Amino acid sequence: MEPDSTDEEISRVKTLEYNEWWVRRINDNIPKPSQRSVSQ
Repeated sequence: MEPDSTDEEISRVKTLEYNEWWVRRINDNIPKPSQRSVSQ
């Protein structure tokens, strides 16, 4: 069997989606702890 390029494309897409999710999670979480620590 020849290597299937779709596997590489799928993994690339999953990596991009994960990176976007991770950046979104970091951006959501960075300001909150500092505000909570100040208010508490």
